[in-house]
Amino acid sequence: MRLIHEEIEASPDDVDRIVRRIATAPFNQHPERVHARLRGVTYGSIVLGRMAPPLNLHLAKRVIEEEQWAVGTTADEYLNDLRRSVLHPAASVLVYARANGLVAATISPTDDVVPADRRGVNALPSLLVIYSARHGNVRTGYMFSALTKLNLPEGIRWLR
Repeated sequence: MRLIHEEIEASPDDVDRIVRRIATAPFNQHPERVHARLRGVTYGSIVLGRMAPPLNLHLAKRVIEEEQWAVGTTADEYLNDLRRSVLHPAASVLVYARANGLVAATISPTDDVVPADRRGVNALPSLLVIYSARHGNVRTGYMFSALTKLNLPEGIRWLR
């Protein structure tokens, strides 16, 4: 997205356009390698092998391994929770560079965007959604307890 690539001061309208783009972007479709510890994991109709569709992999990881979302959460519900998080009026919006391109992300309060019946036993206070400007898609979304727990680079640009 051009607004993310340019080194400009982002106006509130610019930030709103970035947020709308993230909220409507597809989830990554390129198959991802599954870490050995998750191979063979089954969640509903999802069975993780060596490679998996990213949405299935991230959903299974968030439900089965991390227990951030409750068992029974569907891929559509997980994706809708991420979209609701991006659109939350108090969401923080940030951009930063990674080796594989520029990234935009949002941070929202979990309790405001994930319904109580979908929060898992290890739900955390904040929800991060990561968008790749290079690929034009959502890469992941997960809960976290504090900014210090995230692997964010020093060159973050906070837009809101």
